[in-house]
Formats: sequence, C-alpha cells, structure tokens
Amino acid sequence: MKVKLRDPVADVMRAISVSPPMMGTNAIKREVSIVEFVGETLQQSPHWHGEEARFHCFRPENHSNGDAKPSLWARDVHDGGYPRCGCNVCGWSDDVFGFLVQKYGVTPQQAIKWVADWLARRSGNPGRRITVRPPSRGKEARKR
Repeated sequence: MKVKLRDPVADVMRAISVSPPMMGTNAIKREVSIVEFVGETLQQSPHWHGEEARFHCFRPENHSNGDAKPSLWARDVHDGGYPRCGCNVCGWSDDVFGFLVQKYGVTPQQAIKWVADWLARRSGNPGRRITVRPPSRGKEARKR
C-alpha cells in the first residue's frame, strides 16, 4: 500500500497561486499601458507624435479622408492621471475600458474583465486571475 505524503510548502504555494489579487478599476488602469493595449487590439504599430502615440481610427467612415493620417491618439501619461485614448474626429476620449466600449460595444463590466484577462496574460502567468474589487459606495451609502 502506498501512502501519499502531503508537502506543506506545495500546499501553501497552491493556495497563493489560487488566490487572485484584488484590484480596483483605478489600479487596473494604472497598470495598463494603453499604447500597448490599443496597438495590440487594433493590430497596429503606433506613429509617434512627441509623447503621444497615434493609430488609424477603427471608424474610418467618420473621417473625410478615411483616416489616412492616424487620428486615434493614446497616452500612457495624461493630465487626468490615468492613461487615456480617443479620436478627435469621432469626438470621444476615454480610458482603456471606454476604448473597448467604443470599439466593440461591450458593457463596462465586460471591458473590465477583458482588460484584467489581458493583464494576466501579459504578466507572464497566463493562469493568473485578477479579481476586480467592486467600487466603494462612498460616504453617503455607508451612512445608511
């Protein structure tokens, strides 16, 4: 009869690897390079204008020249504190989640999951899971 001995170190390592880190949406936005994310999603290399990356817009029908000059911009460092992207011709500007909502028409919740999965793959650990912490309710909700 064989007896299987448990390895306590392996048990701890399994527990650590199964426990996903909790990240709020702001932490996810800070961790994402929006330039890399947009480039990979659109399958384009950026055209650089100073610190701003430019891509061909995914809605060329909105552009009089079919977006011959890349007009979709992406900046990892933005005045608002989080990476942002947008298209001045189409009239939108948003964060990485809003980019997915604009491009694919997904819900914000689906966009958050999409970005969390992308981050997990980029971390070099495709099995990594990121659990998104629900937003805080603020002072008013806590008073009730």
